Amino acid sequence: MKKQQQTRTAIYCRLSRDDEQSGDSMSIENQRSMLTRYAKENGFEVVDWYIDDGWSGTNFDRPDFQRMKSDIEDGKIDIVLVKDLSRLGRNQIETSLCIQVFFPQHDVRFIAVSENIDTAKGEDDFMELRNLFNEWFVRDTSRKVKNGYRQRALNGDYTGAFAPYGYKKDEQDKHKLVPDENVAHVVKRIFQMAVEGYSPYKISMALRADKILTPRAYVAQEYQRYANVFNPQYPYDWGATTIKIIIQNKVYLGHMVSHKYTKKSFKTKEVVAVPENEWIEVKNTHEPLIDEETFELAQKIIRVKKRPTKEGEHQIFAGLLRCSTCGQSLSFARGGNSKYSGGKGGRGSFACNQSRRKGKEYCSFHYISYLDIYTIILEDIRKNAAIARENEAAFVEMVSDISKAKLKKQISAAAKEKEKLKHRETELQAILRKLYEDNALGKISDEQFMALSKDFTTEQKQIKERLKALDDTLSQVAEKQENATKFLALVREYTDIQELTKPILNELIDKVVVFDAEKVRGERVQRIDIYYRFVGLIA
Repeated sequence: MKKQQQTRTAIYCRLSRDDEQSGDSMSIENQRSMLTRYAKENGFEVVDWYIDDGWSGTNFDRPDFQRMKSDIEDGKIDIVLVKDLSRLGRNQIETSLCIQVFFPQHDVRFIAVSENIDTAKGEDDFMELRNLFNEWFVRDTSRKVKNGYRQRALNGDYTGAFAPYGYKKDEQDKHKLVPDENVAHVVKRIFQMAVEGYSPYKISMALRADKILTPRAYVAQEYQRYANVFNPQYPYDWGATTIKIIIQNKVYLGHMVSHKYTKKSFKTKEVVAVPENEWIEVKNTHEPLIDEETFELAQKIIRVKKRPTKEGEHQIFAGLLRCSTCGQSLSFARGGNSKYSGGKGGRGSFACNQSRRKGKEYCSFHYISYLDIYTIILEDIRKNAAIARENEAAFVEMVSDISKAKLKKQISAAAKEKEKLKHRETELQAILRKLYEDNALGKISDEQFMALSKDFTTEQKQIKERLKALDDTLSQVAEKQENATKFLALVREYTDIQELTKPILNELIDKVVVFDAEKVRGERVQRIDIYYRFVGLIA
């Protein structure tokens, strides 16, 4: 009876993804066969096999390892058999604690067959060194894997297990993305609804109503994965957070953005966010689902908090009106006892949010009625649209603040100056090269060389700075012209506009700055600056 208790044996096998590259010698079946044969040859009674397939040696929360520990604590095991120390673990501290503390506390004999380690024969002088090498191995493997992923990221390759919603992996190259015709239209719909002013919550409710599968439910249906992550009773349970993540993802522009998260250490699975300035972005790696203009407009809209009124309405001016003094948003109010609170026409009014909350000592009120701001913006859009339609060339000159003749003259002058500077830059390179040669051949002393080269080097630096300034100027001029053309294409459609809507305002306007009203010759006068998209304030 005593012999039976002393030989109750647990066979433990482990294989991680990294170990799979070592070939058949490390396979679970090979380990199991080898250890079973060893137990039989030594008269050990195998009470159970504990197998962790696909688990890293740095993770000691493996399911069968924990089951084995539980059986040890219950007094069911006398001997633990493993192929080698690395099968038990590749974390030096945890492995040593297990062998030197946990096993002795429970009178368990530990045997690593291929390394001839047997705690019944006394301590092995090289065991700690082997543990250290095992940890070094996983550290080195982790570093190589990280470098491999980083290089793939720099190449613009996709390395995720599943493609982002709206895409699928290319059948010819799993690191490339192609649109998924089954759900790409859903992504386009999400962005279109965002541009039209719908909040992420409203978009999610619309998708629920139309019984559109959530991204994880879709993956579960297509690939039979994530089945245990979502509730199969609610496969259409879209959330506002999911919508927001999709809208903010640059993958839909055709760009690959990687290295957003990383592990704290190779010993833990804890993931931490990487600062945005360290992300890796490679542009134009696959077919976009959304154009740049739609993407940027959607970002602008979802940043605005859309609080409905008591009547359930969403203000079309939400996020657009700004105080000229403190820069904060103007908040909306409807009703109340004040003669101003209902606003002109009883439609409500706007005022500086800081002034409303904290008082006039923080900022003045900047009051304006809903009807006034509505009328001013509507008339300004009509006016600019009419000018754009009647004389497009004059309108482009007006909004870009530069005439065609002036533009031509400016570009010509800059080109001539650039050519002259480039020629002088070439001359200076030749002069400096000659000075270096004369100095090297001893024709001029080091002191002479330093004195002569100093002025030329300073001039060379000034030329480089001037060339950069010219390039920046020309780039700004070209950008102004391009932006004017973009705005022209937008505004020309609204000559006969009859009413303002949220989509129209979002498409045309960046912000509206409201100033305090003043009395001029007994009349109330208020300045309103409307900043249009692409061109800003139109004089």
